[in-house]
Amino acid sequence: MVHKPNSMTRARTEASTPGATFHAEPAVWFVPLPNADPDEVRPPARPTAPGGAGWPLESSPPTNPGDAWHLPLAIRIAGPMLVVVVLAALAAFSAGSRNEHTGQMARHLSLTHGQYQAVSDAEVSVALARSVAVQGLTSGNEADLAETAKQVTGQSDALDKIIARTTALNIDNSLSEPVAGLLASDRSYMDLIQRLVTQAQDDPKTAQGPRNSHLEFFQQRRSAHDQLESDLAGAMPSVTTMLEANRARGGLDFPVIPILLLLAGVALTWRAWRPIIGQLRAVVQTLDWIAQGQFQVRTNLVGNDDFGRLGEAVDRLAEQLGERFSRLSEDARRGTQNRVIAEALEIADSEAAMFAVVEQALGLVAPALPGELLLANPISGELSEVAAGPTAGSPGCPVTDQAGCFALRRGHTVVFDSSESMNSCPMLRGRPSGPVSAVCVPMTFNSMGLGVVHVAAPNRLPPDSRTRDQLIDLANQAATHIGTLRTLEVTRQQASTDGLTGLVNRRVVEMQVGQLLSQGVPFVMVLADLDRFKSINDRFGHEVGDRALQSFAAMLVANVRDADVVARLGGEEFLIICPELSVSASMEALERLQLALAKIVGTDDIPLFTASFGVTHSSVGDAFPDIVRIADAGLLMAKQRGRNQAVYATPALAEEVSGGERSTRA
Repeated sequence: MVHKPNSMTRARTEASTPGATFHAEPAVWFVPLPNADPDEVRPPARPTAPGGAGWPLESSPPTNPGDAWHLPLAIRIAGPMLVVVVLAALAAFSAGSRNEHTGQMARHLSLTHGQYQAVSDAEVSVALARSVAVQGLTSGNEADLAETAKQVTGQSDALDKIIARTTALNIDNSLSEPVAGLLASDRSYMDLIQRLVTQAQDDPKTAQGPRNSHLEFFQQRRSAHDQLESDLAGAMPSVTTMLEANRARGGLDFPVIPILLLLAGVALTWRAWRPIIGQLRAVVQTLDWIAQGQFQVRTNLVGNDDFGRLGEAVDRLAEQLGERFSRLSEDARRGTQNRVIAEALEIADSEAAMFAVVEQALGLVAPALPGELLLANPISGELSEVAAGPTAGSPGCPVTDQAGCFALRRGHTVVFDSSESMNSCPMLRGRPSGPVSAVCVPMTFNSMGLGVVHVAAPNRLPPDSRTRDQLIDLANQAATHIGTLRTLEVTRQQASTDGLTGLVNRRVVEMQVGQLLSQGVPFVMVLADLDRFKSINDRFGHEVGDRALQSFAAMLVANVRDADVVARLGGEEFLIICPELSVSASMEALERLQLALAKIVGTDDIPLFTASFGVTHSSVGDAFPDIVRIADAGLLMAKQRGRNQAVYATPALAEEVSGGERSTRA
């Protein structure tokens, strides 16, 4: 019976099971043995495998020479049987010395003992095979299963020899039928064990289901064993009757004392074997509970004999499996945290949202340690704190330059045991909190440094390896998402802006005009073109021409409203969209633009040039190309009229311009 650490059942179990002992610290369950003295039940020592908690367990752990001496298991099993054999021989010798009938009776008793011995040997072989099989199935390791199969095969061969030996006796008595039935049951059960081990070697997952059925089959075999004992006791009166008949036929006194000694030997044998069966049952029940995940259970078997060493090995197995299960549970918890953090970073759609996720992650990974995320500015490269631990705060690293960060220069995680060490980071020294230890995890994206995750800890107590692994995962995930977000932003800007002037390009302004038209917002469109721009390139070079375009773009942006949109269509053509502005107001604004342009040209850097403008209203068309076509007609008319002026265009003017000869734009 295995005792579980349940407060509701503990008192009831202690009252009903002699020898049950509970210990609150550590929480361990014990399997009491049958007929155990309550004073002798004590928690076993919690030994560790030699050389550390290794795997697999040592088969022969060191013993303490000071422990009480125990008889070996072979002597405990064979001793009582030897007594029975000796007594049977004495009885046979005494009877044979008096008459032939008594000698035959002695031989009959000797053969009966051979039957009983064969059954006992078979019981031991099957019990040992089952114990080895349960250990192998619990481990699930391929090497352990191979060793288990080898040992089970050895026990199976031993059982075959026992059955063959029993068959060779060729006895026909009252025990023949129950003995044959029990041996057949042992053979069937041994075959079941071999099939289960073979199935576990082929597919370990499918072998766990049938394991619990062993207990029921084992109990059935125990019932058969009890029936054999009953049949043996029932056969004794018939033996006595036979002796009386021999005495009547031969007129001789049958030797009663040897028979009584023989019966005493049989009783002694049963008394000696009962603890062995109880110990095997305790080991099997303990292994069953371990297989079900109850790693606190213990066998309560101690000593220097074979069963004591087996019990201690099973207890070490339970302890190490419990420790391994705890580590796996902790790893699973940390894995769940990492998955949640990764999903939160994926959901974040801005750097600010990612910084908030990193702050929460620092609180999960190292809640009691000050930590921070230092991120490099994408333009200046300067490092600054963007996230700090929500509970312990920021360690306050003073580094501001990527070149000043040792972790970024090295490109690998660095751990500093103490800021007082000669080889520690200079940025750790002189902290207000005094000497500290630290771990610094660099963040890189496409081989480019983005920042560093910095966590400080008490002096000479840096974060443990599991915390460092989580910080590395956090830094890698944050670097990937922040780097991806910045790359997308750069790509978006490159796709939507003009590389020379920084203005939005034709694709973007066309989309914005489409939105204004769909929303019914009126606007004025101004198409601008630099006059004689080709001559600037020809006389001064393309570099000066580029500066002229940049200066003109900057002048436009500086002199329009915030709601207005300035775009470069290509070459020297620019477009201005003025939402909710009248045509007259736009013409006045263009006059101010011409005055502003006159102030920035004619210098050493920028030659003298002017610009012409074509103006129209959104009411002249329903689509961007139509409105641009009419504004372009106004621009052509301004060129024809002498340049450096603005012309308002209507659909009629556009028809007139398109119907006549169009002057070359310059």
